Amino acid sequence: MKAINVSRVSTEEQKEAGNSLPAQIERINKYCERKGFEVAEKDIFSFDESAYKDKRDEFDKLLEYVQEVAKKEKIAVCFDKVDRLSRSVFDKRVGTLYEMAVADRIELHFVSDGQVINNQMSAVEKFQFGMSLG
Repeated sequence: MKAINVSRVSTEEQKEAGNSLPAQIERINKYCERKGFEVAEKDIFSFDESAYKDKRDEFDKLLEYVQEVAKKEKIAVCFDKVDRLSRSVFDKRVGTLYEMAVADRIELHFVSDGQVINNQMSAVEKFQFGMSLG
């Protein structure tokens, strides 16, 4: 399966600590390799943008790309942790990706959290995902 590697930071502390963009990219790439997912260079999205703001230009570009690719094939969209996706269950982008996963168009993988969001998840897994966003 094709995969998209998404790494995001929002603070200087994250840039300098173990959550730096290069560290996230490496963790996600290793995870994808173990899973047998293919990650092309053009499928690595790395940016500095707060999840608390409504205006998320870089994330919106990612979302458009995911929607376009998912029209052709099912893909895995991989983040290091759920909080790298968003910190709000009310973020419309989360709802869009979640619905795509439930419709079996994509899978959301959260490498360090050990969560996979897809059309096979249990009620407990859905609850855990919601709690992770909170």
